[in-house]
Amino acid sequence: MSVDHRWIQAFWAAKKTKTIFVLLVVLSIVLSSCALRQNPAGESEATSQSASWVEVEGNGLLGPPLLRFYRRNAYRYSPDDGWYITFIHQGQKDPAADNQNVYSFRYYNLRYVFDPSTISTTVHEAKDKLYYESIAEPAFHWGLSSESRERDMKLVNGQIVKSDTSENGYKTPEEILTLDPDDYTFEELDKDLLFDLIREALTSKPLPENSAYLDKWSTGFFWEPEKQDGYWFQICCAQMMGYVDAIYIDVLYETGSGYRDYVQLSDLVDAGTATEEQQEAFKLLRRICEWIETEECYLGPVEEYADKTIGGIDFSRLYRILKHLHESDDASMYSIQPVVLSGEWVDPSAQSTEQ
Repeated sequence: MSVDHRWIQAFWAAKKTKTIFVLLVVLSIVLSSCALRQNPAGESEATSQSASWVEVEGNGLLGPPLLRFYRRNAYRYSPDDGWYITFIHQGQKDPAADNQNVYSFRYYNLRYVFDPSTISTTVHEAKDKLYYESIAEPAFHWGLSSESRERDMKLVNGQIVKSDTSENGYKTPEEILTLDPDDYTFEELDKDLLFDLIREALTSKPLPENSAYLDKWSTGFFWEPEKQDGYWFQICCAQMMGYVDAIYIDVLYETGSGYRDYVQLSDLVDAGTATEEQQEAFKLLRRICEWIETEECYLGPVEEYADKTIGGIDFSRLYRILKHLHESDDASMYSIQPVVLSGEWVDPSAQSTEQ
């Protein structure tokens, strides 16, 4: 059978051109994703509002068809003490859809998984698993554990955002923006900060959707599954719509067999008792966190740390964790949600974290 080689050459030339075009499109998407949002950060505090939203003709709230809802938020994060505070507004892209307005005020500590001022944590059984007793999400969040702060949160989630007349029980953003802060009294929460976050969030545009991390956790608290050489890494992070708002990485040194028998590298640095190599290692951890927050990529500056060992700390172990967080939406092997059983260490990888 005769074969027209000119046709074959034309076919492969067209295929090559198409391949190049596809690669250019993919590269453009990746670069655009990385450039969508960067968090301006100072030495001790970072402040961020939502990034610009690419408007689609006919409806500025319509965007890539990844989610039916949109979110906009404002937050404060202090890497010095680890507090991450955010106010979130969620709406529907379809103006005719139900539940147009839902709000959330969240308050996490990303440096300390447990309240450093206490020596014990109550656990209770739920869904055949053990969880730390807490009034707030996540299960071991300790920032709002006092009764006065709980009352403050009920005020936020009640009078400020709730409505008796709307169909879904929430006020519209316009109604909330008209509220007078002087009409509310809080016992512990910073009222000025709260209303600053409310105003920033409700007057900003919705966040674009970062599809690379969109299906991942909103808050993640991770430990290495095993203690090795007397220490393990702790990684706590918060993100919104696939963007990393804040991340805190620390090294925990084992001091005993209990689940809370450790001392954090950050505390040694603050106390002035860290060695020079430990101080160097901590500076590198901070550099990695700042890079991740800026570049929106969990891998961090790989070439700066992945093959290093400083002060006995093997950073290749950290790289393996961050690589997993970057590539997988399932981080259950590192999740530290149910790691306590009778006060003794339990391997997180042996526990289920589905809720």
